[in-house]
Amino acid sequence: MKERESSEKWSLLSESFNDQFSLFLENMTEAVVVVQDDSRLALWNDNFLQLTGYSELDLKGKEIPQLIHETDRGMVAEHMAAVQNGDGLYRSSPFRIMMPGGTV
Repeated sequence: MKERESSEKWSLLSESFNDQFSLFLENMTEAVVVVQDDSRLALWNDNFLQLTGYSELDLKGKEIPQLIHETDRGMVAEHMAAVQNGDGLYRSSPFRIMMPGGTV
């Protein structure tokens, strides 16, 4: 019984966190995209959609390398690996995004 109660509390906490994070993301003035460990796009805000011209449907299931200019992909992969290892959290890495239709 306690396991079920704990699981339900965790689920409610998780939902609350997701709601708060989504609200935080939508209120940011920057274009933001959140990438999962497997390089798939997890979340993005409206500013990212407006800046890039992608729709939500365009981004579903996409991996971040598909959106990065091919000459910048190696650098972005290195940065992502550093972030996953805890080494690149405060490093800025400018890169080019491929817009719909192939423009930069």
